[in-house]
Amino acid sequence: MTPFRFLFLSLTLLLLAVPIRVSAAAADPSVVTSITRSGAGDGFGLDIEVDGNAKPKLVLLRHPYRVALDFDETLSAAKLPSVAGDSLVRDLRHGLISTDRYRLILTLNGPARPDLTMVSDGPVSRYALRLKPGSDEAFTVATAIVPSAAPPAKPEVRKPFIVVLDPGHGGIDKGATGENGTEEKAVNLAFGMGSGGSTALISPGRRLERRHPRNGSRRPVSQS
Repeated sequence: MTPFRFLFLSLTLLLLAVPIRVSAAAADPSVVTSITRSGAGDGFGLDIEVDGNAKPKLVLLRHPYRVALDFDETLSAAKLPSVAGDSLVRDLRHGLISTDRYRLILTLNGPARPDLTMVSDGPVSRYALRLKPGSDEAFTVATAIVPSAAPPAKPEVRKPFIVVLDPGHGGIDKGATGENGTEEKAVNLAFGMGSGGSTALISPGRRLERRHPRNGSRRPVSQS
């Protein structure tokens, strides 16, 4: 194969691979499946259901006051609820603002305090947007998306552990002998037995056993 032919085939394969990757990504967007109004007392509420992994970004705009939810890589199959007669929201619209971004936008009659909460997470996610009448200062603070009912943290369970001591020497290997006849193996064993907890007794040529100080049970363990 000539160098020119090899280069031509390589470029052809590269050009064929690019649209395949792009079309695969575009074929699996998230979908907003439901947008419904929810009772919010003296405020306004929307419940949004999303099939997919897209997470909304809360955007606050002024002149006039507007609250927007942006979803990347998302389309909508939901019908908008009516906001006719609402004292806080005067208009509700949605649509694509770019080829890969969907926006749900609410135009307000005045400033409000927004709150966006993740109600449930999974293949189908649900979000709750709540608006309460507020000051201009409250409108400038965007609330972070947090789970409404986070599972309680599991308490840390500390498992008991055993320290195995090898006193050294023993049996016919008595080690050094002191001036008064004290043997090293006896001193080492006394330190090992007096350390508390589980004690390991090691004798040359014998297996190592672990004795529990409370019930006296034994269990073989590896010997190094």
